[in-house]
Amino acid sequence: MNTVAELHMIAWASGMIEFIRELPEPEGAIHCCTACGEEAIDDLLDVVREQSVLHCFADGVVALRVPEINPVRPIIVDGVDLAVDLLIRWEDYVSEALGRRGDIKWTRL
Repeated sequence: MNTVAELHMIAWASGMIEFIRELPEPEGAIHCCTACGEEAIDDLLDVVREQSVLHCFADGVVALRVPEINPVRPIIVDGVDLAVDLLIRWEDYVSEALGRRGDIKWTRL
C-alpha cells in the first residue's frame, strides 16, 4: 500500500506547477499549499489539471503551467514581476474551486 500523508504544491516564476513530498521547497519556488490525505491530494490534482495548461518548456520538460504567465518573458531585474500577481490570482481560483476545507492548508490564507 502506497500512502502519501502530505503533498506540497509549489510554483515557479516561469508558471510551472510542481508537487513535492517534503519541504523545504527548492530555492526560488513559491510554496502554494499542502494537501493532507489521499482525498485532498486527488481533489487538488483534479482542480489544478482543470485550471492549468500543459506546456513544453525550453529544456524539454513537459509540465502543467499557470495560464497567462509567459515562461520566456524577459528576466525581471528591478521592479515588480507581474507573474507573481498572476500566480496569486491563479492560486485564488484553485482555492475557491476547492472551497474551504481543513485538509488543504494554503500558505497565503
